[in-house]
Amino acid sequence: MLRIAFSFLCLFAPLLALTQAEQIQKAREEIFQNIENEGSMELEELNPSDSFGVVPPPPVQSLEELPTPNLANPSELPEQPSTTEQNGARSLYLSHLNPLSRSLYVGEVVPLSYKLVVFGELQGSIETTFSGDNSVIILNDDSPWRQNSDGTFNNTFYAQIRSANFTIPKLKVAIEVQGGELSQEISALNGTAITLSGNPLFSHVIASDFSLDDYKITSYDTQNNLAVFAISTGISNIQDLRIGSYPRQNYESGVMSPEKSAIIYYVIIPKDVEPIAFDYFSTQDFQFHRISVSNIPIDDRVSTQSDLKPKRTISLFQLSVGGGAILFLLLAFAITRSWLCLCGIALVIAYFIVDIFITDTARLLPNAEVKILPTFNSTVIIRQETPLSVEILDKRNGFYKIVTNDGRIGWVRREEVEH
Repeated sequence: MLRIAFSFLCLFAPLLALTQAEQIQKAREEIFQNIENEGSMELEELNPSDSFGVVPPPPVQSLEELPTPNLANPSELPEQPSTTEQNGARSLYLSHLNPLSRSLYVGEVVPLSYKLVVFGELQGSIETTFSGDNSVIILNDDSPWRQNSDGTFNNTFYAQIRSANFTIPKLKVAIEVQGGELSQEISALNGTAITLSGNPLFSHVIASDFSLDDYKITSYDTQNNLAVFAISTGISNIQDLRIGSYPRQNYESGVMSPEKSAIIYYVIIPKDVEPIAFDYFSTQDFQFHRISVSNIPIDDRVSTQSDLKPKRTISLFQLSVGGGAILFLLLAFAITRSWLCLCGIALVIAYFIVDIFITDTARLLPNAEVKILPTFNSTVIIRQETPLSVEILDKRNGFYKIVTNDGRIGWVRREEVEH
């Protein structure tokens, strides 16, 4: 029995001598060696062509099935060499999570999602570099990598297709780890995109979601109207929006991002155009959708062009507050019989009488500029060369909201108004 036990110990002593970290590292090396061998076999059987000419990246689907390392305590891992290979096993693994699988369109914005697995202790930030031509533009190439709970990293970049023959740029990721620098690349992808043509109403917008939240049509001059639109989109190229070929149109304000946008857009359009119509292309059902509104100016005396919401809603809020104040003062008077409560009620009622029935008139000074929004860089819709009587509707940020005698509304700086 002693001889058998001695032989058993001699046979398994090398394994028992390994530390836990060394055993884990050895297992990782074997797993990643198997991944690379299987990947090479799959590449030989892969047909790189598809219906729209995009060459797919090397297969990395097996990465999703692997138990990913938890880097919550990276100090337990052994030091890594300065190269990306260690005994045939990778220390850095980069994969494309959503390979292109359908036809793309010129102008479309597409998300490119990646996953990064790092074996080693990070010593610095993750550096991302795209290299390619101008056929594809990465709109957020400085997007930071987000670490998951299991220690892996994810990032989504948004690429806009700018040419019918395009190349998704090569992606290189480099990091500093304990022991040196690691880097990995995903090769460029070539493909062809469809050009949307033949639709004279196409606004050049390709979007996963498009919503006209509100709009306002006001008279600009004797021949033109001013149309202001509040638009929100999902993934889109909203920055390319053009309504017809009218020369005076642009973004007024809002937030534009590849993933989600909410903007205010204006266009000066002839009064005889009826209706105002334009199309966008949806990537949900791959069809054109029509946006159409009537080109008839409406009374804008109680509304704003900055938020496209009626001013009357503010008056209702004030009325609610005033009504509550009156009820409170009546209750106080019933308890205290104080004449001060009645005086307070009279002041509240007087405030509403002045606010509702008495208008605040003023005069625009010569060369005053009336703008769409109460901001210094807003678009000028009226440049008044001679004094002009106006009615003041609102005050905000050093600007007066005014309405002219012919119903035109805008914002003017306080110093350009004389009471």
